[in-house]
Amino acid sequence: DVSSDVCASDLADIHLGTSFKVQGKVKVREAAATQKDGSIRLAGIDADFPFSVSYGVWPGDEKKDYSIAPGHILIQEIKTPVADLAPLRIDYYSTTNLFLFFPIEIGLWGSRLELGQSVLAINPVSLGIRGVSSLTLTDLDFSKLPFNSESFKLVGRASNLKSELEIRPGEFRFKGQLQADIFGRRPWSADPRKYR
Repeated sequence: DVSSDVCASDLADIHLGTSFKVQGKVKVREAAATQKDGSIRLAGIDADFPFSVSYGVWPGDEKKDYSIAPGHILIQEIKTPVADLAPLRIDYYSTTNLFLFFPIEIGLWGSRLELGQSVLAINPVSLGIRGVSSLTLTDLDFSKLPFNSESFKLVGRASNLKSELEIRPGEFRFKGQLQADIFGRRPWSADPRKYR
């Protein structure tokens, strides 16, 4: 369920056929979104979302357009079954078929999760999306995880999760290391790979 005041403005250069280009800006004010079962709720959503998408024309085959537009997405309230998160603001720049997102930081169970500077590119032929980013997790205390219970208590800490993130059509690829100390044993590490 979604409720909002949405205004699409400055739409221009819409061409249909073997190739097209669509550019403009979507403005959202005081929006809210709730999952059907009520388990996830986003509220106080404000966004200025400029975009420019070109299809069927390779870079260099069209008129050069290097204009860059700033945008942002602000979510004042984030409620999930496992955690209520602090307000989140995402700032970015967009140009034709390209988005550059600034780093964001999320406090989670006493730890800090940081998504580094991210780039998303739209293929002008297939419209597939590819991107690169990075993930860093510091000082996660397992005892604060929401699924701990009296019958099963997980103790220990995870730190030094530093992973490169690659986004491909239909999948995410991770490359990095996670170090953890579980039940007082010596640290172990894992190398996450790929998720579809």
